[in-house]
Amino acid sequence: MTISRPIRLLLVRGLAAALALGGAGCTDYPSPPSQPAFDTDVQPIFLAHCARCHGDGPDGGAFNAASVPGVYPDAGPNSPNGPFLTQFGDTCEPLSDGTRGTCANPNAVCSHCGSLIYVNQIKQYIDPGFRLRMPPPPAPVLNDWEFKVVNAWTAHPICSNSPDPDPTICPGP
Repeated sequence: MTISRPIRLLLVRGLAAALALGGAGCTDYPSPPSQPAFDTDVQPIFLAHCARCHGDGPDGGAFNAASVPGVYPDAGPNSPNGPFLTQFGDTCEPLSDGTRGTCANPNAVCSHCGSLIYVNQIKQYIDPGFRLRMPPPPAPVLNDWEFKVVNAWTAHPICSNSPDPDPTICPGP
């Protein structure tokens, strides 16, 4: 069977167009923001990938691997007050000297430990090559763009680029 020249030309052009469209940026992501902020750039990623276990809503909470038997049995004890990756800073009572309490201070009374105190751990745990990576399997790893945004944010963690950030996301001074 012979295919006529016009049909062959149509097939070749169609195949070339399909290859060009199929390879034109399907897995290319835009560059991450130069200074990602928690409230606009990072929190949506955490809500999509982390808040189910590390949020502070009715279906999320102070989970770590110790809360899920058999996932990461050597991860350590569960923390009753964090990490809450839906919030940037800590929610703590002021210290006796009047300064702001943080989860980094063992004398502080805190109800929530936000993502800021966990910046170094976040950077390590989202690495797809890390043996205790988050989110844990079978959940997919962060895509390349999400990974770059969070890594850029961990290098210079700020809560907001807004002059008037949401206090429920960016508590305290």
